[in-house]
Amino acid sequence: MKNMKLLYLTLLCLLVTTACGKFMGVNSNPFELRYPVIKCASKVQIADPDPVYTIGRYIDPSKGIRLMTPLVRLAPPKFMKAQQDLDYIGKMSGLVEDRIENKFLQDRWIVEVLPLKINELDISEQDKLLDNLIPKVVRPDTVNYENWTAPDQLLKEGLPGYSLFLMIEGHIGINKVTGNSNTLSLFLIDNEKKKITYSDFLVYECDVRNVDGLEKILDHAYRKLLDVRFPDDLNAQN
Repeated sequence: MKNMKLLYLTLLCLLVTTACGKFMGVNSNPFELRYPVIKCASKVQIADPDPVYTIGRYIDPSKGIRLMTPLVRLAPPKFMKAQQDLDYIGKMSGLVEDRIENKFLQDRWIVEVLPLKINELDISEQDKLLDNLIPKVVRPDTVNYENWTAPDQLLKEGLPGYSLFLMIEGHIGINKVTGNSNTLSLFLIDNEKKKITYSDFLVYECDVRNVDGLEKILDHAYRKLLDVRFPDDLNAQN
């Protein structure tokens, strides 16, 4: 009996120590003490400005989609303390990228993840790529996919079906002037035609580190893609 009590106390101490260790590991982060992860509103606010006209937009339902390694750019708070803050932002960018990949894989939205490390390009090369893409999806009147050639950085020889490039630009901390607005952009590349055949641009308000907000914006964006890919299913529901 005495041995049982001793074993029970030992297990209890182990559980308490483990729980406390996890708690301290999360809450003792000096960056998150200054900029804690903010809870999203019950309904994430999404601005979804679609173009008035689209030409040549088509997704073949028989072809598989592969997700390229996402690009996540996080803007730091206005006042940075030390190199540790920059390290935190770099680490958090990688965590958000991993969460996006895991979401697509777990929900079986894609065939696989392509290790195409756009985030390993230097900033000038990234900017050059984005300058080729982003202006065409930010509140355009018309998007013509028939004439939209995919950038070389997003092409991979011999790859079948489609590749999906997704980018999130977000903000760490609270910006009292502009709020917690983040943007999600995605581009679907037809690998055989070497053209972009679908794109989308969304703005959402939530702490970019918040997993619930990230899940909701990804669900919203991918449902729209599915509506284009399987229009007959949408018509059947209506």
